[in-house]
Amino acid sequence: MLHKYSSGQARVTIFAADGNARTFDYQAGDVGYVPFQDISLNQWLALTPPELVKAHLNIDDALIDTFSKKKQTVV
Repeated sequence: MLHKYSSGQARVTIFAADGNARTFDYQAGDVGYVPFQDISLNQWLALTPPELVKAHLNIDDALIDTFSKKKQTVV
């Protein structure tokens, strides 16, 4: 993901597997590249405790049951 900062300051922290994280500091005039992997929202929601998903997204168990815990590969 490429970002161009035209004013102000920003701090971005990217969290990865196994508790790894990297923090990037930017200021006006910086161009930043933030490396990331694609994630499956479907898989992420399926692996999140259902109580949290229901509380924050206001959806029911029937919809949560349709989420797949396996990431689908798009070719």
